[in-house]
Amino acid sequence: MVRVGLPDQHRDRRGGLVAQAARYHDVLGLSRKIRYTVLALTLVLSALAGVAAFEWISPIGMAHRELLFGAGLGWTAVVGVFLFDLFVLRNGWCGHLCPLGAFYALLGATRPRYE
Repeated sequence: MVRVGLPDQHRDRRGGLVAQAARYHDVLGLSRKIRYTVLALTLVLSALAGVAAFEWISPIGMAHRELLFGAGLGWTAVVGVFLFDLFVLRNGWCGHLCPLGAFYALLGATRPRYE
């Protein structure tokens, strides 16, 4: 059998090299409940502006606009979210700040339970 990668004494049980590099310290002390505040603000801004306010701050939306309309900061936002999740807070964007994640969490909390 051929083994590829790090020897067993250097392999972390949590995952690959990226997971080993990240020690997931909660530097900011953010609660997961802050995403509901961000969701409420996003809905209010959407109602006032008449457009989807989430798309203004979404890294995926920024990268998409950059691909369609030319150079911008879209890929910088995607890399920034990756680095934030890697070094500052595990699941920092999707689990603590993203209004879409908060919406999905609300849907999951209200779904019917089948046994």
